[in-house]
Amino acid sequence: KRVTSSRKHLKAIQRPQRPGVATHKLVRAGPEKSWSYGLEAYGLSKANESRIRSATASACYRNGSQSCPIVTIGAALGLDADPLTVGAVRSVSWWLTTWHHSTHMQPMLRRAWLELRARLSETWCWAAVKGPISTTIMYLHLLGWQHYHPDKWKDEVGVEWHMTSSLVGQ
Repeated sequence: KRVTSSRKHLKAIQRPQRPGVATHKLVRAGPEKSWSYGLEAYGLSKANESRIRSATASACYRNGSQSCPIVTIGAALGLDADPLTVGAVRSVSWWLTTWHHSTHMQPMLRRAWLELRARLSETWCWAAVKGPISTTIMYLHLLGWQHYHPDKWKDEVGVEWHMTSSLVGQ
């Protein structure tokens, strides 16, 4: 429902009523806040991601040009505005904060991570995602990261990431 209303809002932005209104401010302040609400909990299916990406690119559309929606969003709003990036950043941020602030629950979180990862690895589809931990696992999978442990990951180029007791990277 939020995706549908956000798409309608994005279509209205295509032709701003007042000259000088920055499209990126309209997109980032309104529709993005709407469609990304609760994203950490259930993610954004591939179909909805494509719909939002297309509508966002249309809102940024430059007359006389036709291009890839990802490139259009990247050029007009920055790559951090792409729906996949927004979802991944919000989910991973949620996980890092939860892991860091819940040291007493880490054994339980570790068991949940391993169980959910095993369940997701059977299909790797959004229909199997049931909550914020599996959402984080799914986004890491989509990014090409290895995520066998809740506190130790390997990115797509082979760099290992270890969660420490601090939220500040080293």
